[in-house]
Amino acid sequence: MPLAYRVWAPDGVGLVGGYSGCYLFSAQGIALAGMQMIVPQLDGRLAVLTFTCRAAQTELYTPVVEALYTSLSARA
Repeated sequence: MPLAYRVWAPDGVGLVGGYSGCYLFSAQGIALAGMQMIVPQLDGRLAVLTFTCRAAQTELYTPVVEALYTSLSARA
């Protein structure tokens, strides 16, 4: 499945929006899934967060990546 980004607009004062996308692929016969988020920073840089896990563990990547994203957004 190709990676297609969507706009991410978190709730909360001072949080910066960005883009997120999910993907599925297989490596050495293991089904994997992941999420990537792009967070624009106020100084013009971009932070890219990528989290990959086994496809059966996708409930793990949303809380982890969203916590990192919120941390980056709050510092922007």
